[in-house]
Amino acid sequence: MSKGGLINPDGSRLRFVMEDVIGMGTFGIVLRRGKIALKVAKLRSLPDYSEEETTILESDNESNLACLEIEKDVHRRAAPFPGKAECVEISNKGILIACYERGSLEDYIKNNPKPPAPLLFGKLIQKCGTGAYGDMQQLQDDATRQC
Repeated sequence: MSKGGLINPDGSRLRFVMEDVIGMGTFGIVLRRGKIALKVAKLRSLPDYSEEETTILESDNESNLACLEIEKDVHRRAAPFPGKAECVEISNKGILIACYERGSLEDYIKNNPKPPAPLLFGKLIQKCGTGAYGDMQQLQDDATRQC
C-alpha cells in the first residue's frame, strides 16, 4: 500500500475515487455510496512510516476511531429531529447516512454568495435549536438511566 493510504478499521484498504468524497473533517471522511453517504474514521496505513511517524499516526488513528465511536453513539441514542441527517445504518466500518443532493456545507459556502443577515440569523437560530434538541434528548436519556 502506498505511504499515507487510508484503511478500514480491519486494516483493509479503503477504496474510493476522489469524486466519491463528499467531505473530509478532522477525524473522518464522508464518501458517496449511491443515494447514501458513508462516514468513516480517517485511518492511515502505517507500514511505510518511520518509527516516530508511526507512533504519532497510531495515536491519531486511535483518536479518530474514538471520535467516530462517539458519533455512532449519538446516532444510536438520538431520536430523529429537524436538522439531523437520517441515520440509515451503523456498522463496524462507519455510519451510513442519507445523502442530501445539495452537497457538503463547505461546497455550498464556497459556491454561493453570502446570504443577507436576517436569513443568516434565522439559520443560526435553527442550528442552535437543532443542537439544543439533540442535547435535550441526551439529557433525557441520561436522566432515565439514573432513575
